[in-house]
Amino acid sequence: YPLIISTRFNIPFLLDKCGRGHNDKGEVYEVDEEMLKKLDELEEYPEYYDREIQDIRMEKKDEVEKCWLYLMRNCPDHLLQKPLLNSYHSSPEFPYKPRSERDSNINIKDEMI
Repeated sequence: YPLIISTRFNIPFLLDKCGRGHNDKGEVYEVDEEMLKKLDELEEYPEYYDREIQDIRMEKKDEVEKCWLYLMRNCPDHLLQKPLLNSYHSSPEFPYKPRSERDSNINIKDEMI
């Protein structure tokens, strides 16, 4: 899946365009239902992202696990023109701005640049 950074807040997005990106590297956590609800709130599921179970290859164990994945569906095609990443970490070049530091009146969908 394509992993990009967009908006002035440098938010990473995983686009629902299977086969168009890289084999992305990330972190996998085991969470209970309460934490999953908090993650859904953070990811604005189902209003903004969709969540689905995918087979994820674990690097250290070299096995496949079923994991929840948040994907941006119905994304504008122009987002595929952005650099495709294989991982994301906040950096001086692309500092992530947490929701708590953003103007709550700004709609991220309107920010897709």
